Amino acid sequence: MVLVLLAMAGFTAFGQPNTNVDLDKDKPKQYENRKLGSEKTGDKKFSLPRRITQNLYTHYNYYFNANNKLNDIVGRAKAAHKDDYTQLLPFYNYNLDATSQEKSELDSVIYKCTAGILLHDLRNDWIDNLYILLGKAYLLRKDFDSAASCFQYINFTYAPKDDGYDVPLGSNASNTNGQFTIATNEKRSLLKKITTKPPSRNESFIWQVRNYLEQDQLGEAAGLLGILRNDPNFPKRLQTDLHEMVAYWFYKQQSFDSAAWHLQKSLDNADGRNEEARWEFLAGQLYQSAKKDSLAIKMFEHSIKHTFDPLMEVYARLNIVSLSGGTKKDALQDNLNELIKLAKRDKYIDYKDIIYYAAALLEIKRNSLDAAQENLLKSVKYNIDNPKQKSLSFLLLADLNYNRNRFVAAHQFYDSVQSEILRGVAKENIDQIAVRKPALKIIAANIETIIHEDSLQKVASMPEAERTLYIRKMLKKLRKEKGLKESSDEQGSYNTTLPDTKNVDLFGDTKGDWYFLNSNLKSKGFTEFKSRWGKRPNVDNWRRQGGIDKIAVPGKGISTQDVDDTGGKTTVKATGSEEKENDDISFEGLMSKLPLTKERLLASDAKIMDALLDNGETFQNKLENHLAAVNTYDELFRRFGSTIFKRKEEALFNLFYSSTKAGLKNKADSAKNALDKTFSDGQYTNKLREGNNTDIKKKDVAVTKKYEAIYNLFIEGKFAEAKLEKVKADAQYGNNYWTPQLLFIEAVYHIKQRSDDSAIVKLQTLLTLFAKSPLATKAQNMIEVLKRRTEIESYLTNLNVERKKDSVINVDTATAVVKPTVSKPVVNKNQFNFVAADSQYVALILDKVDRVFVSEAKSSFNQYNRQRFYNQPINIGNILLNEQYNVMLIGPFEDADKAMAYLNKTRPDVPTQILSWLPASKYMFTIISATNLDLLKENKDVNKYQQMLIKALPGKF
Repeated sequence: MVLVLLAMAGFTAFGQPNTNVDLDKDKPKQYENRKLGSEKTGDKKFSLPRRITQNLYTHYNYYFNANNKLNDIVGRAKAAHKDDYTQLLPFYNYNLDATSQEKSELDSVIYKCTAGILLHDLRNDWIDNLYILLGKAYLLRKDFDSAASCFQYINFTYAPKDDGYDVPLGSNASNTNGQFTIATNEKRSLLKKITTKPPSRNESFIWQVRNYLEQDQLGEAAGLLGILRNDPNFPKRLQTDLHEMVAYWFYKQQSFDSAAWHLQKSLDNADGRNEEARWEFLAGQLYQSAKKDSLAIKMFEHSIKHTFDPLMEVYARLNIVSLSGGTKKDALQDNLNELIKLAKRDKYIDYKDIIYYAAALLEIKRNSLDAAQENLLKSVKYNIDNPKQKSLSFLLLADLNYNRNRFVAAHQFYDSVQSEILRGVAKENIDQIAVRKPALKIIAANIETIIHEDSLQKVASMPEAERTLYIRKMLKKLRKEKGLKESSDEQGSYNTTLPDTKNVDLFGDTKGDWYFLNSNLKSKGFTEFKSRWGKRPNVDNWRRQGGIDKIAVPGKGISTQDVDDTGGKTTVKATGSEEKENDDISFEGLMSKLPLTKERLLASDAKIMDALLDNGETFQNKLENHLAAVNTYDELFRRFGSTIFKRKEEALFNLFYSSTKAGLKNKADSAKNALDKTFSDGQYTNKLREGNNTDIKKKDVAVTKKYEAIYNLFIEGKFAEAKLEKVKADAQYGNNYWTPQLLFIEAVYHIKQRSDDSAIVKLQTLLTLFAKSPLATKAQNMIEVLKRRTEIESYLTNLNVERKKDSVINVDTATAVVKPTVSKPVVNKNQFNFVAADSQYVALILDKVDRVFVSEAKSSFNQYNRQRFYNQPINIGNILLNEQYNVMLIGPFEDADKAMAYLNKTRPDVPTQILSWLPASKYMFTIISATNLDLLKENKDVNKYQQMLIKALPGKF
C-alpha cells in the first residue's frame, strides 16, 4: 500500500500555478522506474483538452470512489451508534472510536487519494479536493497529526501568492480593501462553477477546527474560529459549516445556550430528516440545560415533527411536559394522550415498554399513583428484549410501592431489579437498593407471617359448622390446584384416600410387553402419576410442592405472570419467597393448623408480636424510616397493649426513640410515661432516665456531624459535592435520616434546578416527619405554590433563582431621613466611625451562603416584616461584598436608636421563625451607616468594622 505523506517536505504548491515537485528521494517502490503524472506537470502545456481529461480521470477514477468509501465508513459508524435520550446526546451520531476500527478501509481511501495525486497532472482542479479527503481519512482514523499536516499543507500551498512567494497572513500584503483576511476569495467563472468543486482551502480551515476539537485543543480551535467568523472573504457556502464548528466548540465548553443557537444555524448540514430531528432534540436539551424553556420546547416540537425514531418522539414529549407544566394549561394531559395513542400504533409496538414507562412518569407528576402503577406493569408486560428498561420499570415500581408503604410489593419489585444493568444510569438508586433490599426481605416475610396467622385465627373463630364447611371448600380447592382427585373428605368423610396402586405394574403387563414400548401402559402410568402427584416439572425435588413453587420463576424476583394488573388493581404473588409447607392435604391436616386451643392461640399471637416488633426495629435501625417504625409499634400496642409480653419494655423504648426522631413529641412523651409507669425500674427505662444509651448516642453524634457538614455544603452552594456526600452518608447510615433544615434547603435547591416534583417530595417529607417544626408552615406554603403551575414562574422569580444577579442597593445619603442639622465631630473618611445620629441600616452579614439562599433569606424577612411591621414599609436589598460575604441591608432607619429598636424586636425570632433553616454560624447582625457602608465596600474588612461597632455599642453585638 502506498502511504505517501503527500511529499510534505518535497511538494511545494501545486494544483494551480507555482507548482513543482521532487520525488527523487521518497518515490514509492512500484513507481521507481516510472515517471509519474505529477512529475510531468511542467512538461506540457495545460491546454483545455488536457485539463478536461485530467479532471475527468482524477474526479471519477479516484476522488469519486474514495469519497464514496469514506461516506460508507461514516455511515456504518452512524448505523452502529445508539443514543440514550435520557442523557445529553453526543454532538455527533457517530464517534471516531468506531470509524478508527475500519483501518483497512481508511487505508484504502488514503491509497486512492495518494494515487490520484501522484498519477495526474497537479494542475488539474481536483488535487486540492483529494488533499482534503486525505485529511478527513486521517482524522477518522484518529491520526490527528497527519490530518493536521494535510489541512495545514492545503492552507499554505493554495494560499494567495505574490510573484511566487507566500503572502504572510495578517501582514499588509494580505490587506484587502482595508480588511485583513486569511480566506481564499471564491469568485469564479460560470464554467468553473459548473464543472469543478470550489477550492478546498477554505474548507480545510473548517476541518482543521474539527481536528483541534476532537483533541480537546479548545484554545487553538477558538483562535481559528475567531478569525474565520470575522473574515470578510469567508464564503457564504461554508457559513453553515462554520456554525456547526462554533456549536461544537460551545458544546465542548458546556456553554449550552450558545451551542444550541449555533446548532440551529447548522441544521442544513444534517444528513437526512432523522439526523436533523436528532440535532433539534439536542438543541432542545441544550436550551433546557440553559434554562431557556420556551426555546427548548420549540426545538423538541420540531424534533417530533421530523423524526422517524419513535424513541426520540417519546422522550421529546416527556421533556416538553417537564418544561411546560407550569406555563401551558393541560400540557401534561395532552402529551399523556399522545403517548397512549403511540402505544396503540403498530409501528411503535417494539417501544410499548418505554411508552408506558414515560406515561407512568407523567401520571406520577400529577400524583395519579394508581394509574402510574398500572402503566409500569404494562411496561414490564410488553418488554421483550430490553433488560435495562425492564429494570428501570421495576425500580420505579419498587420506589412507588415503598413510598406508599406497600412493603411486600416493594420487596418483590426491588428483587427483580438487575442492579448491574443500571450501574452508571441510576447510581443513587443502586445505593438505595443496596440498603432497602435486605431490610424489605425481612419486613415482607414478617408481613406474610402476620397475614398467615391472622387468617388462621379468623377461621378458628368461626362457628364449628361454618368452619367445617369452609375447610372442606378449601380442601377441594387445594387438591384441585395440585392435580389430586377428589377425596372422601370433600364428600363428608374425614378420611383422605389416594389412588390404589398396590396391584399396578408400571413396567409390564400380563403379556410381558416392556413398559416403554407399550403406549397404553405409558399413557396409564402418566395418568396414575398425575393423579397421585399432580403436575411436576422434570427437575430435582419434584416430590415437594414447595420446591415446585420456588422454581415458578427462575432465579429470584417476579415475572409478568406474577402480576395481575386488571381492573386497576395490583396483586403481587410471592414466588421468590419460601412458602409454608402443607404436605398433609387432608381435612385433619388442615384442621391441625388452626389455633383452636388457648395454647395454640397464644403461640399464634406470639408469632404476630415478634413479627411486628422485628419489623419496627428493621424500619428503625436498617432503613431509618422512623415514621414507618412508629406506625408498626402503634399497631403492636393497638393489638396487644393490654398484654404483658416478653419484649414490651423494649418496644416502648423503641416507640419513644422513633417518635422522637420523627418529630412526634406527644407520642414520644406518651411512650416515655408508659415506660415510667409500667417498667419503673426496667433496663430501658433506666437508660432513658440516665441518657447513657451509648450505642444510640455514638451513632447520633457521628450521623449528626456528617449531615451538618453536608448541610453546610448545600448552604455554601456546593450542590454537586453536597449531593455526592449525601448519597454516601445515606448508604452508610440509612436513607431516611433528616432534619427539617436539611429537607428545606434541599427543596430550595431542587426549585433552583427546576425539579419541582423533587422539591415537593422533600417538603412533604418535612411536613410528615416534623409537623411541629417552624418550617412546616413555610413548607406547606411552598407546596401549594409549586402545585399551582401557573404561578411557578413568579415564585421562582421571588426566590431570585432565574435572575442573573441579585438586586443591589446603591446607598445614597440622599435617601436617608433628613434631620435637623446638628454639630458633628470631625471624622476620618478613611476609617470607620460610628455616628449615632446618622441614618443606619440593619445589616445581616451572610458568611459563605449561596445566592439562592440569600434570596430565600430576603423573602423570609419580607414576609416577617409584612406581618410584624405591617404599617411600616421596610426596604430590603443586598450587596455582594466579596466571595465570602453577602450583606443584606434592611432600612434605612432614621438613626441608630431606631435601627437598634428594630433589631432588638427581630433578633429573637430569627433562629426560630425567620431563618430557622440557616445555621447561626452562617450569619451575624450589625448596623451600618451609608458612609461606613461605602468604606466597607472598598476595604471589605468586615471584622474591623464589627470591632469598631462593638467598642461603640458595648454589649449590643
